[in-house]
Order: sequence, then C-alpha cells, then structure tokens
Amino acid sequence: MNKLLLCAIIVSMTLLQTALAGLDGGTSGYPRTIIDSAGRSITISQPIERIFPLNADAAEAVLMLGREDKIIGISESVKKKNEYFKNLQDLPIVANQNEVNFEKISEMVLEDNTIRPNVLVVCYSYPDKPSGAISIDKGLSQFKNITVAGLDFYKPENMTDEIEKLGVLLDCEGKAQDFISWHEQRLAGVENALGNVSIPRVYYEGATDGLGSLNTYGEGSGINSLQIMAKGENIARTLEGTYPKVDWEWVISENPDVII
Repeated sequence: MNKLLLCAIIVSMTLLQTALAGLDGGTSGYPRTIIDSAGRSITISQPIERIFPLNADAAEAVLMLGREDKIIGISESVKKKNEYFKNLQDLPIVANQNEVNFEKISEMVLEDNTIRPNVLVVCYSYPDKPSGAISIDKGLSQFKNITVAGLDFYKPENMTDEIEKLGVLLDCEGKAQDFISWHEQRLAGVENALGNVSIPRVYYEGATDGLGSLNTYGEGSGINSLQIMAKGENIARTLEGTYPKVDWEWVISENPDVII
C-alpha cells in the first residue's frame, strides 16, 4: 500500500510540474505551428529566445507583447525611430529596407558551430520583394534552425490575426488576446462615432522628394485601409501601384476635401 501511495504521489507531482511548465511557457506546448501572412507553414520546436524584427512594425509588435528582452538585432528603420525604440538603439543593425545581412544574423546566433532552434526572424510577407519572407527564408536556408515568419502588422484588416499568430510563436497568447480585445473595442467606438458622417475625399501625402515628386498611398496600403475605416475616400485608390507617385498639379485637379 505504501509503495502504491508513493507511486501515486510521484505521478501526481509529475503531472503538476508538466501543467505548471505549460503555464510558465515551458516546452510542453511545443512544437507550435502557424500559417504566416505569406501563406507559409511555420513550426517552432522550442521557446523563442532570440528575435530579429526586420522592420519597425515587427519591432513594435514584439514590444507590445512584452518580448523586448528577446530582441538581439534590429533593422535600420528601428534605429531611426530612436524616440520609440529607446531600449533597442545599442543593438546591431542586420537589415535595411532593401537588404538583409544573412551572415551577420547567423554569426550572432552561432554557438559551438551550431544554431539552436530558438531564433525567430520577423519580416514583411511581401511575396515578390527581397525584403519579403520567401526571399529572406531562402537567404537563411544555408543556416539551420533559423525560423522566418512573414507578418506585416500594418494592414488593419489583418492586425488581430497577425498579433494572435505572433502570440503563439512567442508563447504569450494571453497578452495577444488582451491587445485584440482592446483593439476591437476601439474599432467599435470609431464605427459608432462615424455612423452618420459624410465621406470626404482625402489626399494623404507620404515622404516626399520635393514638390515635384509626391508619394502617396494606393489600393493595398495600410493607409488606404485606415482611410476607409475612418470614413474617408482616398483619391489615390485607383492609381497604379500600392505607393504611387503624383505631383501637386494632380492633387489640385482632384480637389480633395482633406489633405493629410
């Protein structure tokens, strides 16, 4: 009887430890799999300990979920936003808008000639660009155990889904759900406030190269989606390209009600 009782206690303690490990982010919940915004199946086999956000949107999402301490390398765009990313300014730069330093990333995570599978690179999904997940994954394929996730975080229509997926990868689903609840409440508030508002025609100016070359936001951009949500009609929505260039003569001819 004493032996049976002892065995029962050991089994109970083992089950309790397993349950607690799951609550504390232990390895009992692995492997974990998501489908990223590039349509790729992403699987991680152990908790993520090292993160490379390759753009400011990705860095903001990682910070929001409380995993800032896991970031070990940043992009040039994160470096430029020193007011927002104050605690990341001393980290090495591993990417800019058009190029990723694959060798530098691999060197930073190499341990005894191997790379543990606890490294996550977060980048835009962009299917046909060098800064997209497919291209970056291909560039890092020669180095084993570096996971690349294409998550955008700039399109309002995909925001909650992408935050939820990042929460799965970083083992912080609770914080992800907190943000999603807050986000949905604020969206509902905006929709209620704008229910009967007339729709103005809007020109939204981006970064410019002088008055002769104005950048704006077309169909498929995050700004276009935000204008729709805010009950505005984007005058650039029918132009070719996601980020078309225009001039002031065109803006004047369109005669928008609002210029941002």
